[in-house]
Parts: sequence; C-alpha cells; structure tokens
Amino acid sequence: MSVLPKEGDKRWIPPCRGIFRLDVDVSIHANGNLVGAGFLVRDHERTVLAAAARRIGRTETTLMGELHSILLGVGFCMEQDFCPLEVFTDSLLAVHVLSEKTRGIDSLCDDLYDAFISAKEKIVLDFKHVRREANRAAHFLANLAVCVPDAMIWRSDFPSSLLDIVHRDLN
Repeated sequence: MSVLPKEGDKRWIPPCRGIFRLDVDVSIHANGNLVGAGFLVRDHERTVLAAAARRIGRTETTLMGELHSILLGVGFCMEQDFCPLEVFTDSLLAVHVLSEKTRGIDSLCDDLYDAFISAKEKIVLDFKHVRREANRAAHFLANLAVCVPDAMIWRSDFPSSLLDIVHRDLN
C-alpha cells in the first residue's frame, strides 16, 4: 500500500540552508490554446534569486500544463546551478504523478516522469504540494506569461509588482 502525498501548507516556508526553492504554476486560457508558465527561485533567507514568465505551447490538460511548467523551471534551475532544489506546485495531482504514485495512467505523464528521473540523478530534487495562498507569485507570473508573448526572465531588478506579490506569499 503506497501513501499518496498530502496537501501542502497554506503559507510559504523557506527551504533549509543550502537548498533552493522553486515555486511553479501554470495559467491556461482559451481552451488550452494559451498557456503561461511562471516560476521563481528563492533561498533559505527568502531572497528571490530569479523569476520567469514564459508562454508555452498549447496543452490538452491542466496536468500536462503543470508538468510542462515544472520541467521548464527545473531545467532553468539546472542551467543556473540552483541546486539542490525543492519544487513546489499547487497541483496535488502533479505531485502524485511526480512521486510515481499514479504511474501508468497516462503515457505522456510517464514520459515526463522519466524526464524528471533524469533530472533527479543530477540534482537532489523533491516535489511538494503547496496551496494557492502560498504560491501567488508563481501564479502571478503564469498569468503574466499569458498576456505577454515574449519570455521574461529576471535575475535582478525585479518589477515592483512581482516583489509585492512575493512579500504577500511570505505572510
């Protein structure tokens, strides 16, 4: 008997020293034809190190959009050497899939899971659920990505509107 991941916290909790936290979300509009991914990386001191908003291709399901967004965020963190990494999403189903608790229900999910296994071999990675209240900044970025066709990545000089949202996550 396997134990499924449980629902996450309603508040944002910093990672342990030496670990980076990746918060990810997806925003889907126009019946899956307009999809935005948003993610941000913070450290144990709650400092925002990087953030991104990127429009991605169409998606058939919300789950596939979430998994695609997580894959983008993890790839970014690997490129920028933000490791080891904990990944937080407000999709409990995505956490179930990435925890291999629902293996076999969808071949595309299984393929994405295999991609994450490859990432796990390179960096210490844990997938966790967080409630929407503690994931507002990633949600804001995902909605921004839907509105703006160009990818936006910040490593410094974050827009004040993003920092306002980030501070609300921390309360």
